[in-house]
Amino acid sequence: MNVAQEKIMLALDVDSGKEALAWAERMKPFLRWIKVGHQLFLAEGPAILANLQEAGFKIFLDLKFYDIPATVAKAGVEATRHGAAMFNVHALGGIEMMKTCLESCKEFSSQKGIPLPRILAVTLLTSHSRLMVEKEMGLAGPLVFHSTRLAKLAKEAGMSGLITSAMELPVLRKEFGSSFLYVVPGIRPAWSERDDQRRVETPKQALDWGADFIVIGRPILNAPNPEEAITKILYEISAAP
Repeated sequence: MNVAQEKIMLALDVDSGKEALAWAERMKPFLRWIKVGHQLFLAEGPAILANLQEAGFKIFLDLKFYDIPATVAKAGVEATRHGAAMFNVHALGGIEMMKTCLESCKEFSSQKGIPLPRILAVTLLTSHSRLMVEKEMGLAGPLVFHSTRLAKLAKEAGMSGLITSAMELPVLRKEFGSSFLYVVPGIRPAWSERDDQRRVETPKQALDWGADFIVIGRPILNAPNPEEAITKILYEISAAP
């Protein structure tokens, strides 16, 4: 695996384990990370995490935990138990929620002698627009202001990284540097559809701005030739500027 292949996470948003494992087999030559979200996890349960790990993949469990601190802590322990290399919580849940989750996972991983996942905080979704955030959530001002404010809470809580739009990434990198891992969803190659995403960027631009990982789903899964699509993406992000 080259550096570019290690930075791509395939968003495996499918509705059965059989389909997920078929995709995993097809994509195995091209990448090592798979993002398991609500659709696949609810369809198959934790067993799909074990199956994908047995197939040789690292798992980013994208369930965006957001509840009272005790509940999120217990969910984080289960994510740790099932071998997720990375999972996320909502920064909007607050410092206590994030910190309690981290401390519980540390204690559990130490007791069991298993790896501690990287716990990342979601700032704002890539489907959010400024107008929507202002009208529906009552948060006035630039989106980057809210992302930075939430990132400060995540840092205080000890989170390993952030889930953030590429559009906020340059400001977050300037503010926090390498103290976080930056995972960027909403990635759309220039030749693909935007779908329901609002704040999108190309794979190469996101990486140039400092993304540690980029999450790509539909541009690969919906492509007429998925192997050709992932090869094209890898070529574009590996090419010299």
